[in-house]
Amino acid sequence: MRISTLLFILTFLFQNNGNSQSIEELQSLKQTYDSIRTTNKNSQIILVRTIEEGLIKVTDGNWPENIVSTYNILVKRGRTLIISIYPYSESGDWSREHTYYFDSTEKLFAYNHKLNSFNNICAEITKQNTLFYYNQFSNVLSKEYTIRDKDGVNLKDKNCIFNYPYNHQPYMNLEEIKNEEKLIGW
Repeated sequence: MRISTLLFILTFLFQNNGNSQSIEELQSLKQTYDSIRTTNKNSQIILVRTIEEGLIKVTDGNWPENIVSTYNILVKRGRTLIISIYPYSESGDWSREHTYYFDSTEKLFAYNHKLNSFNNICAEITKQNTLFYYNQFSNVLSKEYTIRDKDGVNLKDKNCIFNYPYNHQPYMNLEEIKNEEKLIGW
């Protein structure tokens, strides 16, 4: 009886480590996910949304024309860990990335938004990075924001006016992102 109880407790702790309220634990979990993603690039699912055909799975590097958005999805042992969304910039003046990190209960525990853009007031190229961590109740525990130029120089104290302002409300769980982005059948 003791061994089964111990196994249950360990399983519970492992499955719910994304729900921890500790920023350090969430940062560590995100780092683990990022490491899995880096070392398993070929195992990611890549989907694209096109104007004509809708959602298509990219295989063998065969990219279709007229891409609206790209989705990189990391699934490990049947569980979705990360979904990154890359909207397409027709002008090429900006690039945007939304990366969602899901815990074992399919709730968002971290969200990373990156926006790179050209010809801003404070620099020719700006690179904004906003990283949020959430608790199990979907409340923000931490927000980290950086803005740099193309050489990595901090622009935080500069008066920046952005040509491509963007205020995005992240999806708070896996079901919501699947429904809203119409990600079906991967």
